[in-house]
Amino acid sequence: MSIRTIYEIMKLNNINLIHATCVSVNNNGLLIMGKSSTGKSSLALDLVFSGGKLIADDITKIFLKNNLLCACAPEKLPAGLEVRNFGIIKVPILKETLINFVIDLSKTETERLPQNRTIEILNAQIPYYKCSKLKNLSKIIYFLTKFGKINVDQLYF
Repeated sequence: MSIRTIYEIMKLNNINLIHATCVSVNNNGLLIMGKSSTGKSSLALDLVFSGGKLIADDITKIFLKNNLLCACAPEKLPAGLEVRNFGIIKVPILKETLINFVIDLSKTETERLPQNRTIEILNAQIPYYKCSKLKNLSKIIYFLTKFGKINVDQLYF
C-alpha cells in the first residue's frame, strides 16, 4: 500500500512533510497518522507520559538515511505538544528517529488477528496498524515496542 493512497506527502522546498505526529517509545519510532481530530496529539501525550519522547507534533519531516525511513521535526515547528485548551506544552523531545511502525488512527481493523501489514513510504516498507477506536492504545503500543509481538502464523490451534 502506498502512502499516497492514504495521505499525500507535502513537498515544500524539496522537503517531505507529512500530516502526522511522531514519537519514539522504547527506541522505536512511531509515525501516528490520522485525519484532524482523530487523537494524534492525545496518543502522543499518553506515550510521552509512559516514557516516550516527542519527535514532531502534527507535521513531521520524513527522509531516508541509509535507505531507512527517518523522521524529525520541521525547522519552524514549535518544540512541544499541542493540547486542546492548554496550548503547546513542553515535553521530552528527541531530535530524530528511525520509523519502526505506522499507527493509523483513521482506519479500523476488522480482523481479530490480522496478518502483518506494511505501508510504503518513500520506498521503505514499514509495519502498519489500523487503530481507530481501539481502547488502551497507548498501553498496547508501549508493550509492542518493549516486547514485540508473536507471529500468529507460528501458532498451532
